[in-house]
Amino acid sequence: MSSRLYDIFGLGLDACVALAFDGGKVRLHDLSSAEYTFPSEYLVIDAHFSTPPYYSAIRQLIDPIVDQAEEHGHPRNLITAFYEVVLNAVQHGNQYDPDKTVRVGYQITPSVVNFAVEDQGDSLSVDFIRYIHHQRRREGNYDSTNFYTFAGKQKPPANLGTGTFFTHQYVDAVHYYRSRNGGLIVHLAKRKAHARH
Repeated sequence: MSSRLYDIFGLGLDACVALAFDGGKVRLHDLSSAEYTFPSEYLVIDAHFSTPPYYSAIRQLIDPIVDQAEEHGHPRNLITAFYEVVLNAVQHGNQYDPDKTVRVGYQITPSVVNFAVEDQGDSLSVDFIRYIHHQRRREGNYDSTNFYTFAGKQKPPANLGTGTFFTHQYVDAVHYYRSRNGGLIVHLAKRKAHARH
């Protein structure tokens, strides 16, 4: 991955909030961060999710990838982070639109697993940006586990609100990028314990 790529949250909370409009949302195409494209060495799969509740379809997509990671000695609990990012792409990014694509790219080596998930959404809520900054500070309290509690919003029936929290717990790095099409790309990396520097 190019060292010139900057996580969109690297812009800082104040800069992102200053761009907010449309009811507390930040349009991704308005952010000045570099666009992310999947590295050529990643295997890439395009998926559509048309039949709710999507859980089994997401598992069918990610189980073989996590199986490969496990064969290289990586922990099975990677599935939690990967599942939650794909589910968020379907629910929040693509707004359940069956015509929109979720693109999954991955690279598995004996020392590291890289996953990248792209949706076709075009904006993020300011509350979500605040929540990511909160997660990165790893402030461990009840309010940090649930997005809806943190944001003071009513939880929708179909959501638990804990997916992003668990994503940040089960991998070593989570980065958020703007795709060239204006969507969100979430990149996860997990290194083996002995491979960390």
